[in-house]
Parts: sequence; C-alpha cells; structure tokens
Amino acid sequence: MIFKIWKYALGSYSDDKTEPYDNYITAVRSIIFVSYLVTNCFIISGVIRHWNPMSEEFTEESLIKAYTDLGWDMRNDDIVVEVAGASVYEIDGAGTKWAPLKGTVKYNKDAFIVIKNRSRDPVVPSQAPVDR
Repeated sequence: MIFKIWKYALGSYSDDKTEPYDNYITAVRSIIFVSYLVTNCFIISGVIRHWNPMSEEFTEESLIKAYTDLGWDMRNDDIVVEVAGASVYEIDGAGTKWAPLKGTVKYNKDAFIVIKNRSRDPVVPSQAPVDR
C-alpha cells in the first residue's frame, strides 16, 4: 500500500504499455529524489556551519597582525583605507531624497572597507612607443 502511494507520489502511471516498467521507473525516480535530498542536506549543513564565521573581534592588534602577516611596512608603505560599495550621483538634482545634488555619495547596505597598499600595486601603466 505505501509503495503504491509512493509510486503515484513520484509521478502518474496511466500508460498500459509501460506498466511492466513502473517499478523500475519508481526506483530511478526514488534515487533522483534521494540524491536531491542528500545534496540539500549538505547545503543546509554548510550554511549552518558557516553561519557566523567571524570568531575574533576586530581590534587594532588584529589589524597590526594582518599587516605583519602580509609583510607590509606600516611606516614606509603607502597604505590607504577606502569604502567600496557606494554610488556617486553625477546628475544635478534638487537636493531631495529622490533627486540628490550632483556629487552626493550614497553607501550601499552591503558597503565594505578596503585597505590598499599602493606601494605594492603591481599595475604598471602602459607607455607610448618612443619614436626614433
């Protein structure tokens, strides 16, 4: 009885030609269902496991440790702190919420801080060819 309910829960069987294969079809659909179920369990357990991965509080000491781990020289390197995830309005508005003044910076809810070491920036601008 339960197997018959399970068969019909996985899909309709109304074709008389495929009736001998109904149990095989049920087995294949059950394997697919179980694989989806197991995959979803792994995804959910990964989300729960990494729910709050920040174990240490941000302190000045942790920032100094990060500088040291990266091999940065705090006294001589050109280190800048920037906020990423913002938009700057380039159209002049009336100064309202919906039409801010030109140059107004609005930070996104997911804005983040970027610490850059410009002394170790590998970007080298291209040079124009020299005429001889």
